[in-house]
Amino acid sequence: MSCRLLACSLPASKSTCTVLRAYASLRDEGMVDLRPGRGATVIADTNTPDARVRVAVTALVAEARKAGVPDDAVFEMLREQLRG
Repeated sequence: MSCRLLACSLPASKSTCTVLRAYASLRDEGMVDLRPGRGATVIADTNTPDARVRVAVTALVAEARKAGVPDDAVFEMLREQLRG
């Protein structure tokens, strides 16, 4: 059983599951390398403005999902912010 499946199956593990999803998202975007037993290593240059925004968006999505905010509501919040 993977860490993700185990964490998601435990009753008090919603935040753990969210963190694992955030790490997986960062891995999928090429930002971190995840190795079982060794943790996460940053592999992308996170000092660029684009990378910092990507990390912030990943964290926003993880937080919104943890809070149970629907994706449509998050999109609308972003639209409002982008409109100024």
